[in-house]
Order: sequence, then C-alpha cells, then structure tokens
Amino acid sequence: MIFQSADVVRVTGPQQATYAQVCAASVTSVQHKNDPQPSILASRLTRAHVSMSGGTVTELTKQEMDVVSPSDCTIKMPTAGSSLPSQPTLLSQGISDPFSMSSHSSGASEFSLNQDIVPKTLLEHYISMTDPMRAETEDTDLTKHCAYSLPAVALTLGRQNWPVLKDTYETLAGDMHWKVRRTLAFSIHELAVILGEEISQSDLVPVFNGFIRDLDEVRIGVLKHLAHFLRLLRPQNRRDYLPRMDEFLRTDNGHNWRFRLELATQLADIIDLFTPQDCQTFLVPIALALLADRVVHIKHTCYNVVCLLVRQLGCEGEKKYIEALSVQLREKFAQSNTWSQRQCYAFLSGHLVAERSLPLEDWCCLFLPDLLSLASDRVPNVRIAVAKMLATHIACLDYYQNPENDAAARVQETLEVLQHDKDRDVGHFACYPVSTELLIPQEPSL
Repeated sequence: MIFQSADVVRVTGPQQATYAQVCAASVTSVQHKNDPQPSILASRLTRAHVSMSGGTVTELTKQEMDVVSPSDCTIKMPTAGSSLPSQPTLLSQGISDPFSMSSHSSGASEFSLNQDIVPKTLLEHYISMTDPMRAETEDTDLTKHCAYSLPAVALTLGRQNWPVLKDTYETLAGDMHWKVRRTLAFSIHELAVILGEEISQSDLVPVFNGFIRDLDEVRIGVLKHLAHFLRLLRPQNRRDYLPRMDEFLRTDNGHNWRFRLELATQLADIIDLFTPQDCQTFLVPIALALLADRVVHIKHTCYNVVCLLVRQLGCEGEKKYIEALSVQLREKFAQSNTWSQRQCYAFLSGHLVAERSLPLEDWCCLFLPDLLSLASDRVPNVRIAVAKMLATHIACLDYYQNPENDAAARVQETLEVLQHDKDRDVGHFACYPVSTELLIPQEPSL
C-alpha cells in the first residue's frame, strides 16, 4: 500500500513575492493475513521550498530523505526545526521485496557489509532497478539499463563480492522482456572472464543453457560469443555442449540466414577445442549441413570450416576420420543431382590444397579423382569451378609439375581439355589463373 500526503503553505509578503513549501511523504507497506499490523518496508520524505516572483520561479530547494526504518510502524514527519534522521540501509536489513522478482537474501546482505568498494546506498539503488514497480512508474527500460551495466558493476566489486549481485543477475536472466535477456546474452562471456572458471560453471552455465533455448533474438547473443564462453570452461564441461550444437541449426525464422552464418563462423573457432573423434561425431554433420546451405556466403564460410576440420581430424596421425569425411563429401556433393552442390565440391577441393589441410599425397588419393571427374560435368558453372581450382591452386605447385608424377600428368591433361572447352568462359579460366582475392567472398551489404 502506498499513500502520499501533501501540505502547501503560500505566503505573500509586501514585495509581492510568493513562497511555497511542499511536503510529501510516501510509505510502502505490506500486511500479511495473520498480522494485524502492517509491516513498513520503506518510507521517503520529499520537501521542496519554492520562491516565485511575477509568475517566475526564482529559487527551488528540494530535500529528499528516508525517514522511517523498516522496524517502525508509524510515519514520523519531521518539523521544520527538527533534524532529519539518517538514511537506513536496506541491504543491511536483509529486506525481501514481495513485489519484485528478486529477493536479497540475508547471506548476500551480510556479505555486502564486508565490502567498502561501492557505497551501500548506491549499490542498493542499483539492485532495486530490477523492481518491476519502478519500471512501471519511472522508466520501462530500467531493467535493460541494469542488465547492460551488470558486468561493469561485477568488475568493480570483484568476484569475491559476486554473492551481492547473484540474485539480481538471476532475476534479470528471467525477465519477461526479451531485450533484457538479450543484453545479458551478449555479455555473458565477459562476465565469465570476470568471475572465473568456478563461479562461471556454477552460476553462469545454467543461465547460458536457458539462453540457448530462448528466442532467436536472445540466442544470437550467446552464439556470437560461443567460442569465447566455451574456452573459459573446463574441458569436461565444455564437451557437454557438443550434443546441443545442432540446436543452433533450428531457428524461429528460416530466412534468418545471418544466424546460420554466425554459427559457421563460431564453428571455425571451436574446432581446436575438441578431439578428432568428437569433431567427427558432432561437428562434421553441422558443417556439412551448413556447406549445403542455399546462401552462397554461408557456403564460402564453410570452406574454411571444413579445411580446419580436416586438419583437426588428422592431428593425431589417424587417417580414418579424414577418409570417412571424404566419403561423406563425395556422396553428398560430388555425386549430387544439384549442380550447385557439385560446384561446391570443386571449390572445397581447391581450398583444401590452398590451406594445406592435409598432405598432397593424401589429397590426391581422396579428393583429386572426383574433382577431375567434374571437369566433364554437363553444367558450365561446374566446369568453370574445376578450371579455376586447377589453374589457381593445383597446377602451379611443384608437386604437380613433376612429369614422373602420375597425378601431375592427370592434372595437366584435364587442364588441356578444359582450355579447349566449347564454353569460352571455361577455356578462359583454364588458361589464366585467378587472383585468390577474387575467390574470397565479399561481406554482404544487406
């Protein structure tokens, strides 16, 4: 229950000046069913002294002060000559606000008494920004501002004082407005750096898991910094997210291609965090799904992802994982009925050589036969892709200029056939290597 009372006194002097003194008091209280007396949570006195002359305000003096502690049951309005009592500290009282989604536990309150980094009144004001009543009466974006500032507040207090902010963070993470949760999602990796591995595992990982299942507007925040967050976790905890990675392939809006592009970008940054077996089991299916995406820029980004995957799959000297991946690429792309998928295989084969993802001998055995077979594809765009890759990345290498090398002979024969292709563009690209800068996709402008 909130009530206000105001007394206005107007005095008119001989100088025709007007003075007004306004006193307003507000009290917030709650009364339980079995309690005959209401419990006062907080009270505030606002007193203003206004001087006016000729309809113009010449002086305005305002005082605002808490005058009743939670233990009082009555409001004490101070007189003009009495001194105002000191402002009570709500955190030190361990108040639980029944109207807000957050509660300040006594443990966190007692802990806050031991820190002298931030004034208690200022910290109390910040924590109260999660009160939904304040958001309705003062500023609807109040909780969003609170969420935006939370990493800075946590950095100022230090990880030893995190219990003071823990309840506030959990309240913001469960806020009904998605913009508040989105703000936290974009900064959770920074908060993990501040709090360290142990606190992040216990307090941030549950919030992170909730954001993964949230709206796309919130999920993009955790996805954009997925690699940063995973690197801060222990290896055993990091691996728990592998079975959930494919959840990012499902979006609320299928036209949201930038979400999939960000997923491809993050895949490239997390590959080195996992073993070849884990990469083969969990990351390869996601990479192949993105490689088959209808958006060209996602395909180009996945060329680098697959190159990094091949390198990681063979980092322990085992060829079986690379051989399994080459079979999947052959069946899904080189032998596809869709010409764009066959074109994709040609471009990918050239990038594997350019990035030195595997030894040339292994590449010749696993990828070169299918690439050369595409030189006779019925679609000119596929033959153009083969001509570009052979002339730009493959034929120029010393390995393929050795006449005693069987692979070199096959490459040169295929290039000669493409140079005399009936399509002029195919013949042009087979004769003149393309600058590698032209093979790099440009950033989309939309």
